[in-house]
Amino acid sequence: MTRFETRDQVRLAAEGVRGTYPHSLTLYRRMSSNWYAAFYADRDLLGLQGVGRGKRITSSMGTTDRQEAIKRAKAWAQGKQQELVAIRDRGIEEKASSLEHYWNLHIENLERQKKAGIVKQRKIDEQKYLWRTKEGHGLGQQEFTKKNIISITNGEILDYFDRLEEKGLGTKQRASIKTLIRCLYEIAMRHDYPEINHPRFPRLGNKSKGAPTYFTSGEWLRLLKIIQRLAGGNAGKTLSRSEFLQVSFSKANNLCERNFLELYDCLLLMNHCLLRVQDLYRVRVNHFAEYSEKKTGLSALEISLPDPKTKQLKKTYSTTERAIEYWKRIKSRSEQKDSYCFLPQYERPPGNPENGRTYKVLRQCFKAALKEADLETDSFGRPHTLTSVRHTAFMLVLERNEGRIDLQTLAQNGHTSVEMLSRTYLAHHNVKRRLPDLLHGSDLITT
Repeated sequence: MTRFETRDQVRLAAEGVRGTYPHSLTLYRRMSSNWYAAFYADRDLLGLQGVGRGKRITSSMGTTDRQEAIKRAKAWAQGKQQELVAIRDRGIEEKASSLEHYWNLHIENLERQKKAGIVKQRKIDEQKYLWRTKEGHGLGQQEFTKKNIISITNGEILDYFDRLEEKGLGTKQRASIKTLIRCLYEIAMRHDYPEINHPRFPRLGNKSKGAPTYFTSGEWLRLLKIIQRLAGGNAGKTLSRSEFLQVSFSKANNLCERNFLELYDCLLLMNHCLLRVQDLYRVRVNHFAEYSEKKTGLSALEISLPDPKTKQLKKTYSTTERAIEYWKRIKSRSEQKDSYCFLPQYERPPGNPENGRTYKVLRQCFKAALKEADLETDSFGRPHTLTSVRHTAFMLVLERNEGRIDLQTLAQNGHTSVEMLSRTYLAHHNVKRRLPDLLHGSDLITT
């Protein structure tokens, strides 16, 4: 036997094997198993920057025969490299015709207009904010802006605007993003695709002159019962960390029991603490604390959330004492004091937690629960979203405390204004006639 035949690992180039193949191509096997081939793909083929060996790619050759394995390894490596080249070239081509490419042309044009005195720097800054934000909802931070513009579907655009609405972006800002998308499509028409059509946009004004989408008391209870069932009966229980980890979970299945358990407490905290959708993926256990007001003896859950823009802590308070119970339930199963409240097992990108999977998983579980409860739309046929939970919270508070609530306090705790409460909720609620009473006296925490 030759030296080559008696080895269980061999680098083809070192053994003088002829042919065209990657220099790092190696054959190896363990015991008497089939031979495997591996090589390091060049970093430029993978679109990676910096220096290094690149990514290791491996595959079974499906044979225990050395000579046959060598033959198959060379053919496999050549085919794999050609595939990587095609993927790289396709990516370069897509990037050259993506929304991102036309965005760069748009900014270059604005810079030229600025030099000519046609536009001011403020206009450029406003456009850049629409493209990229600290909160992660900018147009340029969406995956579809990296693909070829003709491959972007109406569904991707509509889904993006749904997310913007759920995060509480106002009609004016969403309209500005819509205008920017139209502008980028027009640039694409002028340069490369004269026949391309503008995408379909959702209606940005009030979808109905009726009340905001919210659940009635009966619908809300029905939804919670459905989620309890989908959580395998575990929702609503105070579980230790070890008991919590025993609840069925799989990262490959977003609709597992443990995720529905977390959705249950997520909705309850939203309802009793007036949390916004954008709070769900960034709120931590140590953002909450039990609070008792000395003057009235009222207890509530104190929430200290950093403002996404200023990073300063803003204190608000729950609308009921029961929120303390829900928070303690989450705290009892958390790994650390500063763990994320909801779906901590999913990583959040540093500085931009929105781009993690947390919100997507909660949204998917919520939609599945709505379908199961036959509550996908309200009585006007408008779709329910996670924002409907926040609307429900305000409506239920007004129903429970008619004539005994200070709107200023409610607005402060809900990160909104009295004007917004009056226009959005009171205008469609039977407490409107008692507005003067609502502006005096309160059984909420006022500190």
